[in-house]
Amino acid sequence: MQKKFNTSLGVATIILAILIAATKLFLAPVYSPTLLPFALLLVFSLSFFGFRIFQKLIDQAPKKFAGYYMAFTFGKMIIHLFIMLILAFVNRKQAIPLIIWYGVFFLIYTVIETIFTFKISKKI
Repeated sequence: MQKKFNTSLGVATIILAILIAATKLFLAPVYSPTLLPFALLLVFSLSFFGFRIFQKLIDQAPKKFAGYYMAFTFGKMIIHLFIMLILAFVNRKQAIPLIIWYGVFFLIYTVIETIFTFKISKKI
């Protein structure tokens, strides 16, 4: 399961990196903040390592899946919110596009994580 998750995450990251490059090439600089590649790397890293931690927790106590899932999702959302705010304050001139892009990254990676989480839950 971990291998399929890593592959899906890698493909999503490559597609998003290509989208960022195309945005930088073809659109005005206003639409592609300078911290965008860094934000993509942060979201990827948190999803990659967070899912591994979540999977280990589920392997240890499968009966607590629902509680772990809710706590993990809430904690991840809070961490992403703080990171997004820090990035927005660091780059105030481009804060709105950065927040929008970060939200898109978060949404895509959360969908991937949720799909694989429910695949894990069916095995329990």
